[in-house]
Amino acid sequence: MAFFKSRSDDYTIGQSDDTMDVMMPARSPAADPAPAPQPEEQPPVVLVPQRTTLGAETKIKGDIASKEAMVIDGRVEGNIVCSKQVTVSGSVVGNINCESFALNGGTVKGNLECTGSARLAEGSLLEGNVKSQEFSLGGTLKGDANITGLASLFSVKACMEGDLTAGKISISEGATMFGKVEMTRPKEAPAPKREAPAKPAAPAAPAAPQPQKPQAAPAPSAEPKK
Repeated sequence: MAFFKSRSDDYTIGQSDDTMDVMMPARSPAADPAPAPQPEEQPPVVLVPQRTTLGAETKIKGDIASKEAMVIDGRVEGNIVCSKQVTVSGSVVGNINCESFALNGGTVKGNLECTGSARLAEGSLLEGNVKSQEFSLGGTLKGDANITGLASLFSVKACMEGDLTAGKISISEGATMFGKVEMTRPKEAPAPKREAPAKPAAPAAPAAPQPQKPQAAPAPSAEPKK
């Protein structure tokens, strides 16, 4: 029996008397294809309302204009104009004009004007006039308040030193007030004007008779002479 190798050395052939054996090199089994990566589940989108926050250690000198809600924990020396809510737990020296307002234990020295509601919690101090749709007082207000709707002194610690004008007034037992109180009536819509019925046209006066001209008498005819 003879043994020999091929030139490529890829396999070996052994020959016996009547049989030729071919020994192929062992091949590793094909690996299974890797599974396709599954897309990762994205967390749900949570919409966080936009707002501007001034930290307790922040101090700003100058006017502020914002279209976002504001939270003031620091100090602002200047006027504030905001189209959303303003919440103050720090201090503001200046006028505030906003949609709604909340004073949580802070101080404001300036006038406040809101198109919505204004609330002063217990321990808060506002030195200035207030003008808003609704007003809730649990702290101290040193100034006048002109409220379109309801004005409420809801706490025994509520104290107001100024005149109050409102459509409705609620004062809790124990609240303190020094000033005049006036309730306004809601403005009534003007009644529609009623048009007076048209008067019938007066009948036309008869035409005055025209004076007749006297007719001239006929002239006598001349008789022939005899």
